[in-house]
Amino acid sequence: MLYEWDPIGVSEIEAAHDEYDSYAIELTSLIRSGISENEIFTYLWDIETQHMGLEGDRANTQAFAAKVAKLRSI
Repeated sequence: MLYEWDPIGVSEIEAAHDEYDSYAIELTSLIRSGISENEIFTYLWDIETQHMGLEGDRANTQAFAAKVAKLRSI
């Protein structure tokens, strides 16, 4: 999440490397529950646009959701 999603741009700040940990834990749980790629996108998009209050980068978030969805088969 830190290097491929990073909506607030903290990947270069070592002290902030735990910024997305709580989201990663929840996302892992959701993946294990079998959610779809679209549901992964919606989860991330809501974090970006609702929780963080950003405009969001739809293309980047969709691409990251697609990568994450592939983890379900590992």
